[in-house]
Amino acid sequence: MALIKGKVSKIQRLFAEKIKAKKRKFYRPPAVRQRWDEEQEELENTWGELFFDLIFVAVAFKVGDLIVADFELGKYDRGLLFAYSTFVILYDAWQDRTLFLSRFVTDDSFHKLLDIISGFVTAVMAFSIVTPEEFFIHGR
Repeated sequence: MALIKGKVSKIQRLFAEKIKAKKRKFYRPPAVRQRWDEEQEELENTWGELFFDLIFVAVAFKVGDLIVADFELGKYDRGLLFAYSTFVILYDAWQDRTLFLSRFVTDDSFHKLLDIISGFVTAVMAFSIVTPEEFFIHGR
């Protein structure tokens, strides 16, 4: 493939990226998804991203259970604070992940392993959310 010195066409760059993708390494630094001077591309979600979003739907459901349990007991102060703090922490994790995936491309084993670990940890955090009364009664 002959290249004119200093000029690389978009097709040649995509071809070079495909060759690099075949040589998958354990770790490769994240690459910028898109340059400012290029035309914007429509981003497509992967199954892993959709599954991670589904975990956050479970978080929202569990936080909703916290609020409902709080209103049923008639104690609005501690339960709302507990639900709000739980939701903010997990929402921040979701937002950081979404912003990272919209800015960078990762296609190495290390980042895929990190995605699996972060999804598992988030799922464990989501399913271990309990109401404040259960928290203080059982001493967790």
